[in-house]
Amino acid sequence: MEGIDGVLCETCRRSFQGENDIESRDRLPHFPHRSGLTFNIYHHTTFQAFQESVSFGCFVCIWIWEHLESSIPHTDHAGASRLKEDFRIYCRMWGVENADFYVKCNWVDPSKFHISIAQKSQYTGVWHHLETQPWSKISGKVGSTQELQLIEKWASFCEANHQHCRPAGHKFFPTRILDVGATDSESGNIRLQHRNDITTESLIPLQGHSRQYPPYWTLSHRWGNQDILKLCVGTEDKFRQGIPLSSLSPTFRDAILLVRRLGHRYIWIDSLCIIQDSRADWQKEASAMADIYSHSYCNISAIGASHSPSTTGLFDPPQLSPRLLQPHAVSIPLKDRNSGMIDGPWLVWNDAIWESDIENSPLSSRGWVVQERFLSPRIIHFTPNQIYWECLESIRCSSDPEGKLLSLGTKERRCLETTNYKSSRLELAQAAPAPSRPGEHPQYLHHRHWGAMVSIYIGCHLTEESDRFIAMSGIAKAFRQVKGDTYLAGLWKRTLHTDLSWETSACRGTQTRRNRAYAPSWSWVSIVGDHVGLNIPRNKFSNLPVSLVRLVGERIVPDPPEGDSTGLLQSAELDIECMIYHYRWTGSSKTVSVYSDKDLTHQYTEISHGSGDFKLDTSDLVRKFEDAENIEGVCIPVFGVYEGYGGGHNKFLVLEPHAKNVYKRIGIFRVGGIGRWIDSWSGQGSTITLV
Repeated sequence: MEGIDGVLCETCRRSFQGENDIESRDRLPHFPHRSGLTFNIYHHTTFQAFQESVSFGCFVCIWIWEHLESSIPHTDHAGASRLKEDFRIYCRMWGVENADFYVKCNWVDPSKFHISIAQKSQYTGVWHHLETQPWSKISGKVGSTQELQLIEKWASFCEANHQHCRPAGHKFFPTRILDVGATDSESGNIRLQHRNDITTESLIPLQGHSRQYPPYWTLSHRWGNQDILKLCVGTEDKFRQGIPLSSLSPTFRDAILLVRRLGHRYIWIDSLCIIQDSRADWQKEASAMADIYSHSYCNISAIGASHSPSTTGLFDPPQLSPRLLQPHAVSIPLKDRNSGMIDGPWLVWNDAIWESDIENSPLSSRGWVVQERFLSPRIIHFTPNQIYWECLESIRCSSDPEGKLLSLGTKERRCLETTNYKSSRLELAQAAPAPSRPGEHPQYLHHRHWGAMVSIYIGCHLTEESDRFIAMSGIAKAFRQVKGDTYLAGLWKRTLHTDLSWETSACRGTQTRRNRAYAPSWSWVSIVGDHVGLNIPRNKFSNLPVSLVRLVGERIVPDPPEGDSTGLLQSAELDIECMIYHYRWTGSSKTVSVYSDKDLTHQYTEISHGSGDFKLDTSDLVRKFEDAENIEGVCIPVFGVYEGYGGGHNKFLVLEPHAKNVYKRIGIFRVGGIGRWIDSWSGQGSTITLV
């Protein structure tokens, strides 16, 4: 029974047993109210008490701390003391099987951490595993021989059983590559090679006389502020002669050693394979990212090293003991809202471990990594505590290599077999997927996946705002290949009416502004801020909403003009035929009146600004409207959604004039109701240009 029972602090014990219950009329601060059989409990109310429980060894508090620590900024001593201020944890029990811990502190946004609970009888196999493990003799080490064997096992299984995880042949090869197999000595040099340098002996023979390129790996890493070694115009010849491993960062060295130890020869690393002081080479290679990552054998994700890129590699000692990576047992009775106290024993596991270790890491907040992770068929994540495998059809971790111990949750509960990245990529790889949800129309599926990827990407950060288009271009190309649609600066031609309906959170106080680099006002790429939502609406019968606009012309000019239309742009204009409406903002009443005529005599509807249905795109626009007594302008309906029983709603774009019949987008609003929405359009109207 060694190690099976987890240590609980008194605060967690009281929480599980329903003590310190918050009055039912009180809502948890900063978190939405949910209906159902729940009870809310005060948890730790000071940072000191929380840290004492972590030091005591309470496994739940340690899990919560690990979840938070991935978001804590590196700070000085004075800053560290401020982290202790304004700290509180709340607990919400969902029956007896789920517990959400809500953390309010001043270094991250309000954060939710989830654990799951089940009786021993539900998972006897897991219980037997915990009983028979010699926990005191198990020591984890990231990058150990055992973990390398796991990677080989996962990769072999994937190669043999996952059709869509295999790169589509080996006919593509990067322009430059690092040859790590030039010497058997781990302290020796590596060499930069050009695609044309790959000898015929290295090529893979196929039937007949054709040959294919050998497999290669890629690396996702965070540059940080350190002066890492980079390929430049003046160093290319030197790199071809040899690059000493000692001159590379710990992350680069470990990635190279990993590839070599696994019996492979080539790895592509952006800073060493793209000429960093050549704009022409950077643009050419950046436009090839879709091929570089989608044809790689496997991508190495340096999650752990992203916390401190200059000093940390892939194989650093783990922060947590192996025991804390697996379920724990508790023997106390737990409280159920209906049944009272229910005796155990219970299994408790961390359903947020994937989110804590991977999604909350600095690397996952990097905009370029979104497409790297989406495009790569296989990924090995090196986190501070263990390695994770992520491919199109499965996720695994070294503490639960077979996926049987609840370490990553279960499909029935919290964790699906794959992530959003890989489920979206798999749907594209399968080309003609069946609906993934009952009643979902097939045409809606790819559009929903695109919206999911855009929503992830928008929340990430880029060092250069001018990269907003090009860092997403690989994903756009992958969708374009399957959809067969025209890409329009972040939107799609066939679904333009729904794609135009993105909205920001500027009206809720989030700081948003226009991108300093070029992007058209009608594209979500034009917005920089904490959150932009691209929620794809659908009708009652799961098909896309009816369009109330018609695209009659588009002028998307790349930069340079002969360049990639999914990358940098010089200009982007849309000519659309639509119905013209007009609005008047009244500052004293904070209302927006919508009219069907330019004289503002035939009122169509009225919207209260406080209702949340009228949303401006940037913080400056919000302040402008709040300070103005009256503002008048043009608005156009873009689609209609049928909701049943004769009711529905429309989305309108709010526009401001730029030139004659030329407009910029400044916001969006929603109106509707039974008998109060536009359900069709004859297709005739006015033609305007959006810029």
